[in-house]
Amino acid sequence: MPFPIPSPERIAQIASWLPETPGHFGPPASDRAAWFPFADTPEAKKVIAQAEATVGTPIPELPDELYLQFLKIGNRTNYEHIYFQRQRDRLFPLVQAEVLEYKGRFIEAIERELNAMFNEKSWVLPAHDGDLLNFNGTAPYADLFCSELCANLAIYDWWLQDKLSSTTRKRIREEVERRMFAAYRHVIRTGEITRGQWWAVGSNNWNAVCHSQLVIAAMILMENRHDRAEILAAAEQAMQFFAAGYSADGYCTEGIGYWGYGYGRFLVLAETALMATGGKLSLYNNETLHNVAAYARDIQIEEGCCPAFADSHIDESPSPEDIGIIQYRYPDAVLRAVPPRTEITGVPMITVLRCFDKRPYPPANVPLDGQLPERKLYPLANIYIGRSCRNGRHFGTAFKTGHNAEEHNHNDIGSFTVVLNSHQFFLDPGSEVYTKRTFSPQRYEGQMLNSFGHMVPIVAGKLQSPGRQAHGMFISTDFTDDVDILVADITPAYPEAKELVSLKRTFIFNRKEQTLTVRDDVEFTTPQTFETALVSFDDMAFSDSSVVVSYQNAAISATVATEGAGLTFTKGIIDNPNARCPNRIAVKLDKPVQKGAITITFKINK
Repeated sequence: MPFPIPSPERIAQIASWLPETPGHFGPPASDRAAWFPFADTPEAKKVIAQAEATVGTPIPELPDELYLQFLKIGNRTNYEHIYFQRQRDRLFPLVQAEVLEYKGRFIEAIERELNAMFNEKSWVLPAHDGDLLNFNGTAPYADLFCSELCANLAIYDWWLQDKLSSTTRKRIREEVERRMFAAYRHVIRTGEITRGQWWAVGSNNWNAVCHSQLVIAAMILMENRHDRAEILAAAEQAMQFFAAGYSADGYCTEGIGYWGYGYGRFLVLAETALMATGGKLSLYNNETLHNVAAYARDIQIEEGCCPAFADSHIDESPSPEDIGIIQYRYPDAVLRAVPPRTEITGVPMITVLRCFDKRPYPPANVPLDGQLPERKLYPLANIYIGRSCRNGRHFGTAFKTGHNAEEHNHNDIGSFTVVLNSHQFFLDPGSEVYTKRTFSPQRYEGQMLNSFGHMVPIVAGKLQSPGRQAHGMFISTDFTDDVDILVADITPAYPEAKELVSLKRTFIFNRKEQTLTVRDDVEFTTPQTFETALVSFDDMAFSDSSVVVSYQNAAISATVATEGAGLTFTKGIIDNPNARCPNRIAVKLDKPVQKGAITITFKINK
């Protein structure tokens, strides 16, 4: 897919909205009146102490051998640990301490750290440089973290300005041009998507993340107003592809963690565009992206508790920074107003947006309090969230179908969670620790990513298949005040089970009784094996027909009934290298059946 080259007319129009000189991304450090309120705070003292401890310590080495470990043995952690330590744990605290103090005592250390980064062969992670085009310097391009570093260097340059040497400021511009701007400029002037630049027309988080950071760097470092306008016009074009990665009803298949990363950076990009053009260029005029803003509210089973679908983690939830922006742009998409936070943070662009936001609080048309509704249905994405509050007990669930070619996909058609008072007792366990295998043709060898690691059936010994053709869908829904019933056909998720005729999963959420019933009805052409699973990070105990998961002073039991055959339980774990392994209990019919059913009823133990 070629990049849609921005028209000269649009570039000229945007250029007319831009200031003659670049910069203007928050106040520079020389504006002491602007920065003074943040200089005598606990956060400032912590940053200054961290910077003082860094001065004079050796910069961690990043040898070639460490970069090449990913290609040789698939390890990405060893290099990334030092890569991020240099940028986030050393350079940024030094810069921020200098901005807060403005006494010049950290400048020498800052320049030393910057020179070390200038000499790094690649600012792209090894996992994103499979052909070593960046490492060898043959055709550099930007990834998520190269673009992050470029944006941060631009912000540092704007904050410190002439405090940095002219040589350092010149080198910042040269390196950002070589490592990011040059490859992107070729894309937007020719339409050709070159190696590594796929994100320019991508439909996942990379698009918004890279564009937001690219635009920040351009608005600060590019002297020519026309050049800045060209970048903004291209980013505007690119957002159509980013929006296409979501269902029109606003569901994010990447999960709540990547919603925060991708959509959160879209918010930063949109705010940057408004800031740069005096409010004239808005990227918010997109109905899908409006609906996606509400995802952060609607995906929560309880406040702060979200299902770990796709490459998410069970402890992830929407950030106050993201909601703080959304409440002003899409006030109908938030649960309640989020008070402004004005302390400095570890992300430079968020520090600017957080500390120097002068908008009145609370925003108009946003309630100071709110309550999640009893259900949320994403009809296009086939996702259901059920909620119940009775006698102070918050009981809830999430149930998904979808297809197995989603962004950051897991083979998880029919996956669900069972939540009590914000704790996920039975769950989708979320993502694995990323390795070379994670984003390769061997992705679904990982049990955390294939259907073995989810509470879904194994059919005639077969797991679910990857790909869009492996899908499920709600074929009926019946909602009342007390009970929600959904029936999903998940037969197409198992194309390798040739004997399978039909597999339907019925989901009954009883809000009044605070129970959940999940029933699988299966039919084969000939007798075949059939099983499903229960998954938890907590201890799981089972008896003849039930499994109990306990956490602190609460417990939820899962009582199993079968039709067509008897029942057996097999306890094991889901392999999760370099992280905690979820517990798994296989729930099996004890003999092959031509027609059978497994019904599991979840209820709160008294």
